[in-house]
Amino acid sequence: MKIAAFIASALFLSHLSHNKTSAIRQLANHTECLVSGAVNRSLYLPFKAYVVNNTASHGLSEALCSDVLFGSRYSHAVVNWKHKSLVSSIDMLSNNYHILYIDEAHLRSHFPDYATKYAVLSGEKEEDLFLVSIQHSDSIRFNTSYGLLSDPLNYTGNIRPSMFISNQLGRQAPPNVTYYSNVDSMIRGLESGEVDYIPLTNRYDLSIYNTKLLIEKNVNYHQWYVSRELSPTIIEDVKNMVSSL
Repeated sequence: MKIAAFIASALFLSHLSHNKTSAIRQLANHTECLVSGAVNRSLYLPFKAYVVNNTASHGLSEALCSDVLFGSRYSHAVVNWKHKSLVSSIDMLSNNYHILYIDEAHLRSHFPDYATKYAVLSGEKEEDLFLVSIQHSDSIRFNTSYGLLSDPLNYTGNIRPSMFISNQLGRQAPPNVTYYSNVDSMIRGLESGEVDYIPLTNRYDLSIYNTKLLIEKNVNYHQWYVSRELSPTIIEDVKNMVSSL
């Protein structure tokens, strides 16, 4: 199986080296591209990145292959965006990613001592997290219904608001919780009256909600992490790259 995968990758690299118009190949859950000016074209040495969604995968691939890794020993770059709920610790360990864009809770679940392997480059702009409602209220009650994200490792959509609600209710778990797969469906649940409260950061327009209970100030969704095994030059180039994405 590994031999077949190696041959397929080698054929892909050969194809790219003769076809400049297909420099970036987008597949079901990852992109691949050939590194410009690679030192040893015959060497199969991928640079691996993991991001939580494919929003910036094309731009990330282009930046890696045409700039950051230019003239390096890496033959190509692979940007994987498989949903984090489908990524296991075995995936993380076997892929040995060079850079990651992920929330700390999820990374720590795979690597409890991740700081020995990865350094933090940067995070999204810090935001404040609120429990919001269309209703007018200055507190929450036991029989109130709540909407949370179904991902148990999502800090702002599940972990932190669950702690906040439980503390407000005297350490009791709320009985009426509806779980949503994404923020958009959670917002629709609130607007339709399916639930009374949902957690949102102020990246969203919160002026339309009558109640905004502060859960936590200065939270980050995701951060960029870089492998400490990379050369200082590449680490610096990656740092400059992610600041512009």
